Amino acid sequence: EALPGWSWGIWSEQWEEGFSHLKQFADREGHCRVPKRYKTDDGYRLGQWISHQRRDKDAMEPALRQRLEALPGWSWDVLSKQWEEGFAHLKQFADREGHCRVSVTYRTDDGYRLGAWVSSQRSKKGALEPVLRQRLEALPGWSWNVLYEKWDEGFSHLKQFADREGHCRVSFTYKTDDGYRLGQWVSVQRKTKDTMEPARRQRLEALPGWSWNALSDKWENVFSHLKQFAEREGHCRVPRHYETDEGYRLGKWVSVQRVTKDTMDPDRRQRLEALPGWVWKVEK
Repeated sequence: EALPGWSWGIWSEQWEEGFSHLKQFADREGHCRVPKRYKTDDGYRLGQWISHQRRDKDAMEPALRQRLEALPGWSWDVLSKQWEEGFAHLKQFADREGHCRVSVTYRTDDGYRLGAWVSSQRSKKGALEPVLRQRLEALPGWSWNVLYEKWDEGFSHLKQFADREGHCRVSFTYKTDDGYRLGQWVSVQRKTKDTMEPARRQRLEALPGWSWNALSDKWENVFSHLKQFAEREGHCRVPRHYETDEGYRLGKWVSVQRVTKDTMDPDRRQRLEALPGWVWKVEK
């Protein structure tokens, strides 16, 4: 007994070894959420040891239970532990991105299936404890409805575009830098205007240059190119086959405006006539 580390009970010795590994993990990570297959650097199966402690809780000495419960983030309920793990990942995501719009296939850098976890929380909303629901709802941008979340994602992209460009004239094929099909999203909003919630319509209409009419949008877009041409060249004599750097057939568009003069909206006629060097008839 005078020898260092001597023990008459091998079970007690094994327990202390496992507890020592768990304490090191908890001191380092700040919690006790250890995956079931987790091994320490020296090969100790810490995940399995924890599973045994939970299983043997009722037969465990009170002093040992108290030592486990004193560790940060210890839980006897493995489901609670798994929930806390998922929530911790989601909170990190939300703090970094400012929202909780996680795609269903999304995984964290360490391989955690966060998208699947978020979907699971939504599907069992009614069975979740109120305190867990409240913690989710307190996260920035959390939504129980994935369709609402998708709409907010599209609106967020459009707002960024409008803030940057000063208008909402997004071509149908336009994609954001991260691949989001913003042009298609805008097209869907116009098509569903009559069935859209009033609050959403108001948010769209509050954006600079928003229009429900795609043709009107297109006219404004090409007019802006003609205005740039006129300001740069000092006239509106655009060659018929002239195209802008973005591929707009500006020469052809100008010809169409001249042909449709008599049926054109008066406001548009006035705006064209206000451009430097605009004429309705080109001298041959």
